[in-house]
Amino acid sequence: MTDTADQFDPPEVDDTEVGDPAAAASSGDSANASPEQTAEPEPDDDQDDNPNRREARYRLQLREVQAERDQLRGTVEALQRAEVERIAGQQLQKPQAIWAADVKLAGLLDEDGRVDPAKVTEAADVASQALGLAPVRRAPRPDRSQGRDRTAPVGDAWEQAFKG
Repeated sequence: MTDTADQFDPPEVDDTEVGDPAAAASSGDSANASPEQTAEPEPDDDQDDNPNRREARYRLQLREVQAERDQLRGTVEALQRAEVERIAGQQLQKPQAIWAADVKLAGLLDEDGRVDPAKVTEAADVASQALGLAPVRRAPRPDRSQGRDRTAPVGDAWEQAFKG
């Protein structure tokens, strides 16, 4: 009988860490490395000696930040207009009419930039008078006691029909 331990040769084990691109590149095993690991590392931005390139990067960042700021400003303005129309809708049948009366959004905001309900109510009154708009009519509340005879006994009509 032969010894099986002599026939088994274990593969050589690489001591480099898995996922370490520098170690994988230095070991020469580029077939198993992912494309992200084999890519050249980008030079650090602080080490860039070309001032024109650095300024161009700053200009690009500035444009991106300005575009994001403008988008957020538009979103906030749309939300403020929606809130103004919601409040004006309590007095006007068509709340969008408040803008037809030359009301400016900035005039309806408080010091913190929030919509001031008192200013919106006042502007809705002015818009209603200036444009000749009818006030919002509330639906009448039904009187549920009408049509019911309080003297008749309350109960099951079928039961009373058979009792005679």
